[in-house]
Amino acid sequence: MKPAMTHLELQSKEARRGVTAKPRATVILPMLFAAALMVCGSARAQVGGVPLDGFPGVGEPPRVVLLDPGEGEKSELRFRFSAGSIHEMVMTIRMSNPQAPEIHLPGIRYPMVTEVLEANEDRARVHVSIPTDPDLVDAEDAPPELVANLMRGLQSMSSFRAQITITSLGVTEEMEFQFDTGNPGLEQFHESIRQSLSQLTRPFPIEPVGVGARWQTLKRIASPVTVYQLETFELLRHAGSSVTLGMKVEQLIPMQSIASPEAPPGATVDVAGSGEGSGEVIQDMHSPVLQSHSSLNSVTTTTVHVGDEVYETITNVAIVVDIEPRG
Repeated sequence: MKPAMTHLELQSKEARRGVTAKPRATVILPMLFAAALMVCGSARAQVGGVPLDGFPGVGEPPRVVLLDPGEGEKSELRFRFSAGSIHEMVMTIRMSNPQAPEIHLPGIRYPMVTEVLEANEDRARVHVSIPTDPDLVDAEDAPPELVANLMRGLQSMSSFRAQITITSLGVTEEMEFQFDTGNPGLEQFHESIRQSLSQLTRPFPIEPVGVGARWQTLKRIASPVTVYQLETFELLRHAGSSVTLGMKVEQLIPMQSIASPEAPPGATVDVAGSGEGSGEVIQDMHSPVLQSHSSLNSVTTTTVHVGDEVYETITNVAIVVDIEPRG
């Protein structure tokens, strides 16, 4: 195998072969839409000490494991939504490459409105919309071509509509989508948007818990590669319907092949990566909108096989996501 190449070196090599590797919105925006998917991985067969076969299957509900019930008075944490209530939030996502700080990447900020259509003690059906196209944040110093690609990809996102069903434990059961099919890029964001919406609420354990309680949430996601995600939560505060959670995240993508439109004809592409993150979540159990600040650092290795030649690209990504309720 040839030595690891930087992204720019790989672009230069591809250019000499007659292949242009441009920064495209279809590559960057899925990363921006779901910080939880900022993939990670290694050759190890565990994530946070949990064997991979201990994770639920793709499409199955997350597995919630209580590690410590906490101290003092304990109660069941349950969402109780009110039909007809409307909740708004603003999500801001910033991404950077610690190895290439001279390449400035703009952030994305977009609003989201959720309306509770129906609700009972077990679950609620929620309508989700993006009322206006997202804005770019701190785009002045970003490469113009990258900004232009992102702006094209963001067009018509205000056409997005969804209906999701959330259980009283915070598990997303069903999702239905509508968006403008006139923008081909939006179709490619379908899976990333789905994963973002699946994390509007954080699942609670079924057991009663007190302050200091700790639990893990295990997920297996296909987006389109298989991602193993382990989240560890700690109940820091509980006052009325509001809970404050500390959060740590570990993710893994075992080595696997992917289809890449950026690869030269006839090439095969393998991906693996690893990453860790942390954050704090404030969740009102009467609202499907949370307040949170989280960060994630990941390292992804992409290996491209072109005939007898092998090129390896290592990408470092740091992401900061802020979600603020509004109104």
